[in-house]
Amino acid sequence: MSPKKRNKLNNHGIENLYLSKDKRTNRVYAQYKDPRDGKFKGLGPDIAKAKHRAKMLNVAIYGMLEKQKLELLLSSDKQELTVEEWAVHYVAELTKQYKSGEISYNTFNGRKSHIKPLRIFHGDTLLRAITTKQITGILNTYYDDDKRSMAQKIIVGLHDFFRSAIAEGEAETNPLDVIKKKSIVIKRARFTEESINQVLQTLNTVTRPRFQPWLINSIWLAITTGQRLEDITKFRFRKGRDWEKLYQKRIAGDKRAKPYSYIDGDHLHVFQQKTGNMLRIPLALRNNVFNVSVREAVERCKIYSFAVNLIHHAKSNGTVRKGTPVSPKTLSKKFSELVSLSNIDWGENTPATFHELRSLAERTYKKQGVNTSTLLGHKNPQMTAKYHDARGFDWETVHVR
Repeated sequence: MSPKKRNKLNNHGIENLYLSKDKRTNRVYAQYKDPRDGKFKGLGPDIAKAKHRAKMLNVAIYGMLEKQKLELLLSSDKQELTVEEWAVHYVAELTKQYKSGEISYNTFNGRKSHIKPLRIFHGDTLLRAITTKQITGILNTYYDDDKRSMAQKIIVGLHDFFRSAIAEGEAETNPLDVIKKKSIVIKRARFTEESINQVLQTLNTVTRPRFQPWLINSIWLAITTGQRLEDITKFRFRKGRDWEKLYQKRIAGDKRAKPYSYIDGDHLHVFQQKTGNMLRIPLALRNNVFNVSVREAVERCKIYSFAVNLIHHAKSNGTVRKGTPVSPKTLSKKFSELVSLSNIDWGENTPATFHELRSLAERTYKKQGVNTSTLLGHKNPQMTAKYHDARGFDWETVHVR
């Protein structure tokens, strides 16, 4: 008797995942075999989704089985903390650090988010029992889905998670110490003069209600100043009485304080939120490729005389009132929507984001002979140390050639 033919559909390399074709409908269905009891669970006809779920189930179930073995070996009279118990304490400490201004909101939110996979899959496991293999299992679910950037963020977040536990005597070793980050291949496309012009042309053909004037204004500010999205949304027409107080808090170490950028005289004074660098950009600075100056980009923003921020809403809509600032999230979302409407061929890359306008500004200004390191706020370590020691104004001026 000839041996039974193997099902080629199961040559996918994922343990416990079984695929079979329904001869009546000719559709392929997925099942997962639970290694604990050998029972099958249906995963439906979406094979890509089924593969992802099978990987996640393997991580969770094998982690649970390994946890049970290790807990028997590590059991003692001392009360041991589980991953979830330590996570609650860790997040409480992060909250204190954020409220005191020791860490920024992005750091606070990021660290909470990056320990979430460990809490989901191994929350009931003793903290001391967590192994490098279990961490690798979690990371591989992201690597296999080509989410390397997120995997690296999780590595950094979990490293701090266990480092803190060691510092307080709740763990002895850090399972992240021997894990190496895998290289990331950047797939995000960059804007060229042609592609951004195609985006601008699309904006001119779309009906006005879909995109407010602040979107085109933000694009010209990005191209002429080379600044980050968050900083652009904080550009103000003038310096307020609150600026000095915010500045003093920031240099004292309070990362919640956000001194904004403002126009004074013939310069745009930029306080970069990410680095704390301070620049003075002449309003006369002109991007020759697009024949637009910073002053002209600023003038376009004067929609309402009562508006404080350059980038502000031109009409009221629901809870948003005209003249109020546009949030970074809203700007990013609307810009991505515009880019998707432009039907640009990005090849194998992902579409360029608003941040790529900063790179475009750098490349075009470099051709003109502008010191782009100064314009973008890239400083050497000595200059960065100088900022941290400063107790007064330390503006660095961009010179027009």
